[in-house]
Amino acid sequence: AVAGESLAVVGGYLEPGEVPLAAAQRELLEETGYHAPDWLALGQYQVDGNRGSGVGHLFLARQARQVAAANADDLEEQQLLHLSLAEVRQALAEGQFKVLAWATVMALALLHLAE
Repeated sequence: AVAGESLAVVGGYLEPGEVPLAAAQRELLEETGYHAPDWLALGQYQVDGNRGSGVGHLFLARQARQVAAANADDLEEQQLLHLSLAEVRQALAEGQFKVLAWATVMALALLHLAE
């Protein structure tokens, strides 16, 4: 539903019986081939408070390193980008994260990252 290209974060859904952190770690590995030893919980938020449809569990993966090839099975074309903090801030300010949830998790992550 997003017109054109957009910057996005890693994300996905919980598998049956899976806890949110394990899901985030799995999604990072699947979508990027990266593993991170250090995770910071950024909170959990109602996705649509008026309809009660779902909870988003947001995390910041720190000290991530590539350990495998990406194995994403998403339908859209993806390209992994490595952006500096300044580039992320600029992209966020320019609206390059075109989905509210993606912009939100980046803004929350930036609160915990130093130059």
